[in-house]
Amino acid sequence: MGYAFYDTEAIEDAAREMDFLKDVKEVDEKLPSLFQRIFSQQTEVYLDRLHSVIYELATRGNAVFLGRGSHMLLRSFKCALIVRVIASLENRIENLVKRGWLREIAIKAIEKSDHERGAFIKYAFRVDWDAPELYDLVFNMDHLTMDLAVGTVLRMAGSEEIKARSVDAMRSLEMMGLARRAEAALIEAGLRHGLTVTVLAPGKI
Repeated sequence: MGYAFYDTEAIEDAAREMDFLKDVKEVDEKLPSLFQRIFSQQTEVYLDRLHSVIYELATRGNAVFLGRGSHMLLRSFKCALIVRVIASLENRIENLVKRGWLREIAIKAIEKSDHERGAFIKYAFRVDWDAPELYDLVFNMDHLTMDLAVGTVLRMAGSEEIKARSVDAMRSLEMMGLARRAEAALIEAGLRHGLTVTVLAPGKI
């Protein structure tokens, strides 16, 4: 379908182009420390710049995003198809064991990853990532083949209904990306208190 693919590495490449790589690498799908959450606004800067990078990539057209909370950030856009892929713990463990992991290490890695990502989503977006209403599709791979899941996503993504929703999305994405960059700059300058950033049109604050 000619879609671009933006995983963690690709998002970091785009952040490097925008000179935000250091900020984005600080947001590694992990909950900031208690000290950072209470005494520092720097985490807000990191999140605003991460958001602006994802919005910028989204304005480039058809794409698949994986990681960095992009699915939560883009779910408000009706043209975005939010998909979650799940499997039982046992199947997830077996998948890692087949790749050469020791079973005990695989269990700990999965538990650690789930905890960190869930905590990050709750902190950054104020939602529980397990809530089914956050997703358009949830695939349980214990019962489905990869071909069936991929085919379903492709049919939905290529539908006229989804395409029709993208008409106004690019303009909104550009405006939201600019707003996030402006907010990050204001926080770093110590000027955010009492101010609200509003983008009335692309390129105009």
